Amino acid sequence: SSRMRIGDGLSSDPSPSGHHRLHEGLRLSHEIQRLCNTRQPQKALQLLLQMEEKGVFPSESTYRSFLENCSNLSLVKSIQAHLSRRSLDLAYPLGEVLFVSLLKCGQSALPDALQVFNSLPYRTVFSWSALICNYVECNNANEALKLYRRMRDEGIEPNEYTFVSLFKACGSLSNLEMGVALHRDAREKRVDSNAFVANTLISMYGKCGRIVDAEDVFYGMKKRNLVSWNAMMSAYVDKNEGNNALELYEKMLEEGINPNNRTFVLMIQACCLLAEQEKSILVNGKHVKVLALEAAYCMHTKIEMKGIVKDKFLSNSLMKLYSKCGSVGEVQRVFNQYEYRDVVSWNTLLSTFVEHGRGEKALRLFRQMREEGVKPDERTFVNVIQSCCMYSEKEEAVIDEGKPMKMISLEIGRAIHADAKKMGFASNIFIVNTLITLYGKCGSLLEAENVFIGCIQPDIVSWTALLSAYLEQDEAGKALLLYREMLQNGIIPDDRTLVMAVQACSRLSEKEEVLHEEAELSKMMCFEIGQALHYDAKKTSFISDVFLKCALMGFYGKCGYIEESEDIFHESFHQGSVVWNVMLSVYNEKGEVEKVLKLYRQMHEENMI
Repeated sequence: SSRMRIGDGLSSDPSPSGHHRLHEGLRLSHEIQRLCNTRQPQKALQLLLQMEEKGVFPSESTYRSFLENCSNLSLVKSIQAHLSRRSLDLAYPLGEVLFVSLLKCGQSALPDALQVFNSLPYRTVFSWSALICNYVECNNANEALKLYRRMRDEGIEPNEYTFVSLFKACGSLSNLEMGVALHRDAREKRVDSNAFVANTLISMYGKCGRIVDAEDVFYGMKKRNLVSWNAMMSAYVDKNEGNNALELYEKMLEEGINPNNRTFVLMIQACCLLAEQEKSILVNGKHVKVLALEAAYCMHTKIEMKGIVKDKFLSNSLMKLYSKCGSVGEVQRVFNQYEYRDVVSWNTLLSTFVEHGRGEKALRLFRQMREEGVKPDERTFVNVIQSCCMYSEKEEAVIDEGKPMKMISLEIGRAIHADAKKMGFASNIFIVNTLITLYGKCGSLLEAENVFIGCIQPDIVSWTALLSAYLEQDEAGKALLLYREMLQNGIIPDDRTLVMAVQACSRLSEKEEVLHEEAELSKMMCFEIGQALHYDAKKTSFISDVFLKCALMGFYGKCGYIEESEDIFHESFHQGSVVWNVMLSVYNEKGEVEKVLKLYRQMHEENMI
């Protein structure tokens, strides 16, 4: 073969000059390896190129050392070019090392890596596993599974590292069928008991929703490590089984396994699940989830004892947990505990204030955030615009050009909108939708319409927000026209949109005169539109929505069709007191005194009062 083998260039010349070159080559090779081991690949490459100029070349182990310690694409490609100039044989193992080194350089290097991979005269299980792993880590699980099939076609048997990547791929795709088949293969090859394989299996079954299978793997392990426990706890959390996750955590402690940050994050998520499932009770005028809060205090104490409370991700998770439990004070305490707060920390406290009705506090926090030089993101703006909406609900309207306006909230909202524009966030759909709501609440329909019109692709929430703005300002005619336009644009209404359209019909039906000149919406036309909406709702699952039923009952009542209201009531009386109250209101509005009294007695008997 005309291709050189590694080491040929060190020197086979027996003369004194040849011995000198050999000694120099060995000295420089050792120096290159030292530079590689101390993470100085640039200097190592410079030295290698100097050797090349002198006609002295390093050993194979030097090349391997360089490639194994370098993940810079330009440097790796320089070595590749050097090897090509020397016409070196890239057979196993050097070609494989070059391929893996290119893989480590990131997605941009994948074409170069594939070129080397396809040129290898023999591809080992190590090469295949490295490539499969790369595709999984780059969120291309489907391609990883295709590669596995190619690998088997070439007669290469998988090892434990191959299975780890393949189970990760199956988990990310929730491909249970493939996962089960691979598990069978791993069992046949006796690698399923390997800790790495078993841990990934637990995770895969968890992601596929097969808790029993995950438990079988977990409890079948002869020796479980912390990763095993975390994987099983994560499976419980993914399946919304918070209690099981917390019980497993206690078992883990009993077996003397020390938790890490990942464990605590999972336990906080488990506590969040408890909070979501628990009904709140009033404590000192505040809605609190008592049991979940006790669990939160317990977990917080353990985190403080471990001395990791200043970990940003853990602190942010704790803040979210306390918020779900209804303890705003604890959220603030965690927030104030650490100095280096990121935008996620600020957003968590902002959203806590918003969720618990502290609009003014949220606005003050936003100002503090800006004063401290923290750059807000899209979520920050959504939170602060929502807090402005809350502030507007408490503000008294003033009459401006014959229309009620919330001027203070409007000015604050305009300033926030201007900030969002400066930072390039104004076109974000969540910010757009929240701004439409804000301008509607403040009485500035023109600005709400301008934001809506400026939106490139409004979604159902955008249309609903403008519908709500029209209803808020008693522009029911405009609301119905917008609803018609929405349907013409091919937007499918949701339950909230239907509720608003029915409410618009209700308001218009109370007016005797022509309700909108352009559309000539008469009272009879409003009734027909409302009936059509009712018919549309019946064709969907939305008809079971209690708010839609209440809106329809109110609509039929205002149009004088009490029997239709009663029909809906008889279908829905089991859905809570709100349905009974609407029916009572319909009877009362129509002067049906006997029916009011009879229904009121029934409400007492059914414990609805």
